[in-house]
Amino acid sequence: LNKHKRKHTGDQSYTCNEYQQKFSYASNLIRHQQTHSRIRPFFCQICGRTF
Repeated sequence: LNKHKRKHTGDQSYTCNEYQQKFSYASNLIRHQQTHSRIRPFFCQICGRTF
């Protein structure tokens, strides 16, 4: 419940060091930071693209 409340309170305690973009959840910040590092752990078997 406490995690869910962050959506309503606007609490965005996690900030990207490069763009100062803010996130409510650490997991969202980590996913965002992967765009900076070019780490793409997922591979499409059909087209060969990584994500």
